Amino acid sequence: GEAAGDEAPAAAGDGDGLRDAPKSPVQRRLEKRCRSPQLKPGAGGLLPRLWDLNSPASLAKKRREELLEAHAALNARKVAHAKAVAQKTSAERRREVAALADRIEGKLRAAEERREEILNDRRQRAGGKPRSPAAHARATWAVLDAVEAKLKEAEERRAGEIERRAESARRHLGRVKDRCDQLRTVRKLQAWWRASTQRRKVALRFLASDPGGALCAVFAASAAADAAGTAPAFEPLAHHLSDPAVISAARRFLDSLKRRNAPRTTVSAARSLLASLMVVHHPDTVLGPAAHEAARGSRRRAALRKRLALAARWMHRALLALTRVVTSHAVKERRFAALAEVAGGVGTVRSLHLAYARAFVAWKQADALCLADELQDAFVQITLNLRDIEEMIQANPHDPGLHQHRDGNAGQLEAISVRVAKLLGHRQYQEWLPRANAQ
Repeated sequence: GEAAGDEAPAAAGDGDGLRDAPKSPVQRRLEKRCRSPQLKPGAGGLLPRLWDLNSPASLAKKRREELLEAHAALNARKVAHAKAVAQKTSAERRREVAALADRIEGKLRAAEERREEILNDRRQRAGGKPRSPAAHARATWAVLDAVEAKLKEAEERRAGEIERRAESARRHLGRVKDRCDQLRTVRKLQAWWRASTQRRKVALRFLASDPGGALCAVFAASAAADAAGTAPAFEPLAHHLSDPAVISAARRFLDSLKRRNAPRTTVSAARSLLASLMVVHHPDTVLGPAAHEAARGSRRRAALRKRLALAARWMHRALLALTRVVTSHAVKERRFAALAEVAGGVGTVRSLHLAYARAFVAWKQADALCLADELQDAFVQITLNLRDIEEMIQANPHDPGLHQHRDGNAGQLEAISVRVAKLLGHRQYQEWLPRANAQ
């Protein structure tokens, strides 16, 4: 009843608010016309004529009145709808306010009940019998015992967890170690297989060029002496090594030592390989006596001579070992161990041949410089003789012997210059010539 009583004034107030709202000019004109008095029949002194009812003015007036009535009805409906919406909105707001007030009241009552419970509990505790010091101490010791038991239990649980994790880590490390050992073994086997396959390929590629025949041709003159442990004669050995067939065999052998796509061996390289046999069997004849080098005081030449002789000796031994392996029956049957030995021999000969080539080049350069110095001394002596002959020719210009002697010395100087240029090269010869002329 109170809600209905409150609702009626609110609705009335809303209606008054709608009526007091600002109106458009059309609405004001319509209301003014509705409030104007109607003409009575006979007003104005004359009755309307009957034929004026269907006149355009009468029809327009009738149409205007119908439109006014339609607008008035539409406005009435809009006002009624606005009143209904306002009443509905006001009712919803009142319901929300009432629900919020109910919730607030419920929370306040619950808080008050909780407060009363807490106060009652405190009153009951305060009204009870107080504990004695002994009971308090027992309670304290009980709490400490409980805490100690929990700590001990936590420590045991921690130790057990640590042991479990350590055991798990040990098992994992064991599995990792086993896996690493397995992978290491697999990689070793793979490396061994690759190396064995590569050695087999090297050996087969080396044997494809018939190196046994080439080595036998090279060592044909010194095979008997090598077997007997003596040195062959110098002249037969030099004649054998200068044979074009032997030089060709040495080139084939060096070509078989090279890797794929390497340039072919030159004749000079083959001759340097054959020279190693001469160095091994007749070192004093080829390199010169060691005492002579020591007497001249050239430590570098003596060291290079020793290095070249040692490199030639080691390469000669490797070549003899490779010849025995290549001509063996196991290699002809292409046995795996024999092929591996052939590959190892090929690698050894390659390394030793490279060391021998470097030692040979170094010794040859030093020997060329030494020979250039000797030629320089001869050049200086011939130049001095030529100057003396020129002075003698100036004193006796008609002596044909002096002219012939001068021409001979000039020819010797030219021959020495050509030899030094060929020996040292153009650049070093250009440095050597001014030095020889200055002396």
